[in-house]
Amino acid sequence: MSSIVRWCLANKSVVVLATLLLVGGGGYAATQLNQELLPDIEFPVVTVATPVPGAGPELVDEQVTQELEGAVEGVGNVESLQSTSSQGFSFIAVEFGLDADSEEVRDDLQRELQGVELPEQAGEPEVETQSADSFPILNVSLAAGGDRDLTGLTQYAQDEVLPLIEDVDGTGEVDLAGGSEGRIQVDLDPESLEEAGIPPEAVAGTIAEAESDAPAGDVEIEGLNTPVVVQSGVEGVEALRELPLGAPGGAPAGAAPEGGPPEGEAPEGEAPEELAEGETSPAPEEAPEPVLLGDVAGVEEVEENIGGISRTNGEPSVGINVSKEQDANTVEVAEGVEEALGEVREELGEEQVLVVFNSADDIEASVDGLIEKALLGAAFAVAVIFGFLRSVRATLVTAVSLPTSVLAALLFSWGDGLTLNILTLAGLTIAVGRVVDDSIVVLENSYRYIGEGLDPETAALKGTTEVASAITSSTLCTAAVFLPIGLVGGIVSEFFLPLSLTVAFALLASLLVAVTLIPVLVSLFLSRSGGEPSGRPGRLRRLLGGRGGEDEGDGSGDGLLVRLYTPALRWSLGHRLVVLLAALVVFVGGIGAAFFLPASFFPPSEARLLVADVELADGTALEESSEETRAFEDFLIGEPAVESYQLSVGGEDSLSGGFSSSQRADDEAQAFISVGEGEDVNAALE
Repeated sequence: MSSIVRWCLANKSVVVLATLLLVGGGGYAATQLNQELLPDIEFPVVTVATPVPGAGPELVDEQVTQELEGAVEGVGNVESLQSTSSQGFSFIAVEFGLDADSEEVRDDLQRELQGVELPEQAGEPEVETQSADSFPILNVSLAAGGDRDLTGLTQYAQDEVLPLIEDVDGTGEVDLAGGSEGRIQVDLDPESLEEAGIPPEAVAGTIAEAESDAPAGDVEIEGLNTPVVVQSGVEGVEALRELPLGAPGGAPAGAAPEGGPPEGEAPEGEAPEELAEGETSPAPEEAPEPVLLGDVAGVEEVEENIGGISRTNGEPSVGINVSKEQDANTVEVAEGVEEALGEVREELGEEQVLVVFNSADDIEASVDGLIEKALLGAAFAVAVIFGFLRSVRATLVTAVSLPTSVLAALLFSWGDGLTLNILTLAGLTIAVGRVVDDSIVVLENSYRYIGEGLDPETAALKGTTEVASAITSSTLCTAAVFLPIGLVGGIVSEFFLPLSLTVAFALLASLLVAVTLIPVLVSLFLSRSGGEPSGRPGRLRRLLGGRGGEDEGDGSGDGLLVRLYTPALRWSLGHRLVVLLAALVVFVGGIGAAFFLPASFFPPSEARLLVADVELADGTALEESSEETRAFEDFLIGEPAVESYQLSVGGEDSLSGGFSSSQRADDEAQAFISVGEGEDVNAALE
């Protein structure tokens, strides 16, 4: 180690330049690190979602879910399997071992599922991997109001809002949840059909033919054959009402009555009769008017819910869920979406566009809070150092290891592909109080040799070399304590490995700074002045307990800490058994108290967004469920602490993150409730 220190002292400019490059690189890395709430973890879960329109839960389970489960069990490394069969939907969540490659598992599942025979009405099974990026980072609710009905709002969202958000850099999937679309409903009148003699099947066939395209041959253009297709269709309710179904009795439109010859022709085998002079031909019998669809059915345009019923603050609404690409920055994507929503707010109105959920807000709040605490911790650490050293120069020499070590840790984190989240920031906060320890030890030892009369460079070399082994073993020991936290196994290790790595990076950076930069700064900024650096003779020894000159014989030269500590130490040495028993009681009591501490994956936090799940009686229809939740909405509207809310009945549950069925039953509802700024969240819950 002495050769390293000697080289650094001989090449001070190189060490200072390397430090500046390290600090600059760390500052750049801090701007490039993606800001997330949690580490980017790929969960060992693959989901299989299969729509089965029109099928009940029992039929879905028997003909779809069980068949798919048999295929899934043929894939290796499956640890658990959970399935849900609901009205018109099958959902299977398959958990694999942490060592499994999710992409390979998905490909294996897709191959196995290709051989499964499903009912004709069943859709193609969708196989998806799950990660932290699967959760939407933003949920926006568009409320219908003014002159725009829900169908028009849904169309506007599909045509204008979704493309606008998709153009934002870093956005992944942008899905529309809820809403309604217009459709034409035809209600047949059995009595009118019977009177006209037209079977219902003929009506269905005529409507299908009116909406079909038919080939009409080829056209040769410059030696190339181009197929010609005749497109037909019925536009609007009135056009459909005027659609001819046929003549009374079921004959094609325009045909003569049953049993009569075609218009203008004589019966087969008979010649036309010659008319006598002056006679006129009798007028042919007119064909009956064709029966129109409007004659036998009610035709009207109605609204149909696309996926469940959604209301925002009591008004019908549609939801938009926004996910990000894997390598995108959550905060930057959310800011881009918020900017894009500015145009939507100008179109619909400020109150009609509500951001129900924005993970960027939590990320920024967490990051800002941890940065604030880290800065306060650094300031207190510097203040404590100054309180002991009583020298501005010595304090600055030691304090320089704080930003250098932290920025170096950020540079290493960026190189390792980590993100800036609550766990990595927590690691930096923990490391703040530890990264100055090595520098303090080096400075204090070098400080002592300067006080004994050595020149600063010799003191720095001798002082650093003496303690190099001690601070190296101490730092490596501390790093070794944190690293196992990320190696405990299970999904917990995936979350806490970034914290362990961040602390280890910061500690190793502090060791590097202590044995390279600190000796250089000691030789440059500290000097001999009456036996103490910076003209402050004896203050460090007086505070820490060193003896000085004439007071050495009577002990009155002892420092404040020594005078406080010495009596306690003497009492402890005189009562060894009591001290050991007290230590044993504290040790056993600490272990016993650990069993009574509440256990949770993350500590609870008081957020302003509440989630309420509503379960109604099994089998309740969608419209009935919507009406029964009105009382709950009235309560929310009348609650002063509630700023806004968004309620979804049935439909797709995109915010579940894929770990449970993404299809909410018709008898279930979920509300996202935003509590006002400064309101008591716990009181609102009551």
